[in-house]
Amino acid sequence: MTDTTHWPLTDFIKYDWFEVNDFIQSAYAATEKAHDDANEAFKGLLEEFGATSAVFRGSWLMGLRFDGDAPNGWRITHNEGGKVYYMPQRRKKVDKATHDHITSFKQVTISHFANQFGGSELTQDISPNGGQYLRGCTITKFDGRDIFGIPKGIASDKSFDNIPDDLVPVPLSKIVEVIEA
Repeated sequence: MTDTTHWPLTDFIKYDWFEVNDFIQSAYAATEKAHDDANEAFKGLLEEFGATSAVFRGSWLMGLRFDGDAPNGWRITHNEGGKVYYMPQRRKKVDKATHDHITSFKQVTISHFANQFGGSELTQDISPNGGQYLRGCTITKFDGRDIFGIPKGIASDKSFDNIPDDLVPVPLSKIVEVIEA
């Protein structure tokens, strides 16, 4: 877990902060395990197809990258900075099955942690021009201890229905005190 004591105050004020209890710690441990399991499965997928890397959009796998040529019947799905990624075409049953097999792999993201609290993330407008930011529940190390953050607005509008009632708040004044020290 990363120590975020160095975060600017403008990031901390976007959350309501709480002490980590057993429920939160258990949810975090489950997320770490899911992340490790997904990484192992992903390494196996790369080996299975001889790929060197992949591109994701959120948790969705969008294409595989190869050192040499892609397998026959694969098409370019993404080009990012000159790096080309491929997926099998779905014209034949075998190619559709391969495509479905590859896309069944999901990356573990912030949503996995937040899903354990009955929701995934809160979409918030960040600019008058329509920019948006996804913010979900988080756990972080701050000033040597673990704290749990719920995006402001989630706790009050009950977007998450499985957040423990017995959470002990960490006052923003304590966070400000540490940051400004």
